[in-house]
Amino acid sequence: MNIDYILQKFHITEAEFENELRGMYSTSFFHIYTSGEYREDLNQLSVKDRGTFIHEYIHYWQNIGTLWGLGNSILFYNEMRHIVNEIRRSKEIRLPLNISFPEKYARERLKYEIGNGTNKDEIFKSKSIDLSKHMAISFVDKPIGTGSIPSVSIKVYFTDGYSIDISLGAHIIKESMAALYQSLIDPETPHDDIPYNLVRLLCKKNYPDLADNIQLLICACYASLFSMRPGETLLQLLAFATKEKISNGIDLLSYHISNSTVMTSKHSKPISITQCFDEMVDCFLQNLRDNLIAPLDYIEEAMNRMRISTGWLPLITVLNEDKRNMNDNLNHIIGYMGIPYIQAKNGIYHASTVQKKEQEQLNEASLDVLELNAQEAVFLYLMGKTPFRCCPLYYMCQGGEFEKVECFDAPWEGNECGFTIAGHFLKEKKIFWE
Repeated sequence: MNIDYILQKFHITEAEFENELRGMYSTSFFHIYTSGEYREDLNQLSVKDRGTFIHEYIHYWQNIGTLWGLGNSILFYNEMRHIVNEIRRSKEIRLPLNISFPEKYARERLKYEIGNGTNKDEIFKSKSIDLSKHMAISFVDKPIGTGSIPSVSIKVYFTDGYSIDISLGAHIIKESMAALYQSLIDPETPHDDIPYNLVRLLCKKNYPDLADNIQLLICACYASLFSMRPGETLLQLLAFATKEKISNGIDLLSYHISNSTVMTSKHSKPISITQCFDEMVDCFLQNLRDNLIAPLDYIEEAMNRMRISTGWLPLITVLNEDKRNMNDNLNHIIGYMGIPYIQAKNGIYHASTVQKKEQEQLNEASLDVLELNAQEAVFLYLMGKTPFRCCPLYYMCQGGEFEKVECFDAPWEGNECGFTIAGHFLKEKKIFWE
């Protein structure tokens, strides 16, 4: 299909078009986009590409290996089902979708938005924090329903004289953790201070004994994501490590998981983090069974290997091992944990695989992850989060048998493809763009 008319319509080059399509992907939904190359053997990658991949793989792990990540995904799956049901009841659909959610979903989403904290990274691009100024920490109660949730506010001054109150939450913690882990692979990678360096810089000002302990900071960030108040929990962990003179991050993580409890709607009394995590994994898997047609061949196996009740947290354990063997250790760990769907900048994509015993142990692409990837594309499109009204899966089909005129403006129509299958509920609907 000739895309010249699209390029002319939006006054862009083909390179800009390709970059925009690729750049919109995130690590959610078992889907990693890496701005470098990817190979199964990490030793075959450049130091830069290896560090970039590990950064994104840590985000994948945060999504499926923490209470925060699992809870956020479960809520999103519930929202997806609500959207599908609303569309099924409607004859006309206007895009981008603007659907109101039930109060219980809206309240839960607000809780995650508060806990997520500041996430507008673009306004801090190339801004450097002025470490000569004090980074004051305060707590602000954010209203939710009839109650409130404490939010951590940090006063940040920049070298250009600009100052702002930052809400420390899951977003900054996740990015800081990923950047810290990346620094073990590629120490030369530059990062903006917000969100990537904030946790470490906060420690330089308020917890100086911990600031250079990368292993401990990674573990503290990870531990805080087993809380619905990650910003508050992170500060408590840093203060505790300082007071008790804890230098080993795994010791801090183990203490937190062993001694902390969680209150859930299912139980009248607080339960352990381990029990809560196992129950959330079960809930996560059930939600996916309700949302997908394909059996959970890869996803269920991956989630079971992520259970903290196994007593093994591989990406944390490796932090205590000889750094000279880090690449080999990471190869082993990623081989055991598996990969989600990976889209690399060079246009090559790698599917999750599962071993089919009935086919002589051959690795085959897992249909559950591919279907989830297609569902993600449908909802990105419906919510107006894809550029040029183009199917988010276009990069896979461009120049192949599945490319069609309908890829632009109406990807739910035309010959059968991943989008038409995942978006089957759109058939026979009148759909308009506002």
